[in-house]
Amino acid sequence: PARPEALSFSEYAAMDDETREAFDEARLFWLTSGMRVNTFTQRQADSDLARIMRENRLAYSGRGGLILSGPPLHGKTEVALNLARRVEKRRANAVPEYRSLGEVPVVLVDAPSNGSGKALMSAICRFFHPDIPVPSSWATPRIFDAAIDQLRHARTQVLIIDEAHLLASRSSGDHGDPTDMIKEIQNQSPVTVVLVGVNLLDAAVFGTPRGKQVIDRCDRIELAATTASTANAGAEWKALVTAFDRALPLCDHVPGVLTANSTNLLQASEGCLGNLAKLVRRLVAAIVDESDRTDEHITPERLADVLKQAAQSTGLDTPVPVRAIRKAIKEAA
Repeated sequence: PARPEALSFSEYAAMDDETREAFDEARLFWLTSGMRVNTFTQRQADSDLARIMRENRLAYSGRGGLILSGPPLHGKTEVALNLARRVEKRRANAVPEYRSLGEVPVVLVDAPSNGSGKALMSAICRFFHPDIPVPSSWATPRIFDAAIDQLRHARTQVLIIDEAHLLASRSSGDHGDPTDMIKEIQNQSPVTVVLVGVNLLDAAVFGTPRGKQVIDRCDRIELAATTASTANAGAEWKALVTAFDRALPLCDHVPGVLTANSTNLLQASEGCLGNLAKLVRRLVAAIVDESDRTDEHITPERLADVLKQAAQSTGLDTPVPVRAIRKAIKEAA
C-alpha cells in the first residue's frame, strides 16, 4: 500500500467521521504492511542476492542460493519480502509488460508443516494456481515436474521458502526429501532459492549429507539481536530507529523523540527488529485510538505508557520510565 498523505491535525479534524475512519485505517494498514526500513542486513542481502543471481545465470547446474537465518522476530521475513519487491521492481523496469507476458519474477511460499518435499512442491503449484488443488493421486515426481514447469514457464528468477526450519529430512517413502527437491530446482532451472527460517544452520534437515549439499551452495546471512556493545552496532540501531521515526504517519509529526530514545528503545525491544516494529505500531495505534486527542505528538508520557504496556503483555525488559525518556530528549536537544 502507498503511504497515506501527510496531514496537519487541523486538516484531519475537519474530516467527516467516515473519511477520518478510512484515513486512520489506511495509515495503520500502511504501518503494518507498507512501511519498509532499509537496514544494514537488508543492504547486505540485496547485494548478495544480486551477485548470486548473476552467477546463476551463467551456471549450467549446481546454482547457488541465499540463507536468511536467525531467532524469531529478528526481521528475516521482512528482509525476504523486501528482496522480493526489489527483484520485481527490477524486472518491471527492464520489461514493463512482464505481467502481460505471464512472467512471475518471484515466488514466495511457506514451508509446509509436515516438512515433506511433496508438500513443498505442492505449495509451489498452489502459488501459481491457488484455486486448483493438486490431485491427491499424483506421486511426488509428477508434482515436482509440474512445479519446475511452472517456474520455467513464468520465467521465475527467485524462489523464497519461508519457515524453512519446518522442512524435515525423509530417506524413504513417496513424500520425498525436501533438500533433494531444492537441489534439483537449483540444477534444473535458473531459479535462485532463498531459504528463510529460524536458526537454519542448526536445523536437523540441513545437518544430513543431503541437507549439507544445499547449505554448502548457499551464502548465509545470520540475523541477531542488536546490542550497544560496539560503536558500530549502536550507530546502526540509532539509524534504524531514526528511519522509523521519520516515517511515522502521524499528523504534524516532527521526528526526534524516538531517535533521542534509541538507547531506551534498544532496552525495551531487547535489540530485536521485530519487537521494535511492534512497539512503533502500538505507539501509533494508541495515539490514533485516543478519541479526545487534540494532537498526535509523541510525548514522553505516550511513549512511556506504550513501553509499559508492552513490557506487561509480552515479557519484554523492564519498562522505561517517563523521566528516562525526558532525559534522553533533553540530552539530544
